[in-house]
Amino acid sequence: MNPEEFKDEFFRAYRGRYSSYWVERWGLIPSIPTSFDNANSLYELLAWLQRAFKQLLDDFVALESELEDYKNALTELLEQLIPLLIRRYMESKEADKWFNDKADIYYNKVIKPYIDAEIAKVNKKIADLEKKVDDEVKRLDGRIDALNDKLEKEIKKLDDRITQEVTKLNERITAENNALKEKIEALENANTGLQNALRKIIENLEGSGAWTGGLTGGFNQGRNIATGNINVFGGTPDGNSFIRTNNGSTENDLAGGI
Repeated sequence: MNPEEFKDEFFRAYRGRYSSYWVERWGLIPSIPTSFDNANSLYELLAWLQRAFKQLLDDFVALESELEDYKNALTELLEQLIPLLIRRYMESKEADKWFNDKADIYYNKVIKPYIDAEIAKVNKKIADLEKKVDDEVKRLDGRIDALNDKLEKEIKKLDDRITQEVTKLNERITAENNALKEKIEALENANTGLQNALRKIIENLEGSGAWTGGLTGGFNQGRNIATGNINVFGGTPDGNSFIRTNNGSTENDLAGGI
């Protein structure tokens, strides 16, 4: 392929729409040099390419700036327009119908199966927990029954021991009470004897005129009980008239009378 054919092949796709635009801006496209010895033709081509690339670069920078402005403007427009469109759509009957239909479908296909699965999991956990609680309750009931049996046995042993001790104590109390009663009866009998003896002495003293007032009385003034170690007889010694300090005859006993 010669240079002309190559040029025609290269620019065939760009002729028509763009070739006139390039010619208008950058001039006619120089012919490709037939050999590298043709410096002028090579220089013209390089100069044209340099000019074209520089202007294209400037165009790209300008387009980049315009594209950025366009992007910002489009973004601002969409930020205002999209919420408005969404609000209008959400207020429409079409949206209500669509969401209701989708909600029913989503609920039946996604939410309800998920809820049912979670409820099944919870029910299984509850059943497992109830079984565990029942097993634990049965175990505790068994321990409680065993403790109750042991406690009842211990209580019965304690009751028997208390009963035995109470019986022994009652027997001891009864014995002590009987002994005390016997002692009290003996003391009462002794007291009765003493009272009788004292009463007889008081009666005798009252008969002799030495005492008045019974058991709570006292000696009459000027009268005392005789004491000493001899006997005094009226008439004959050892007769029936006497004041005795003993029952026998003692030395220095006195006897006299009219």
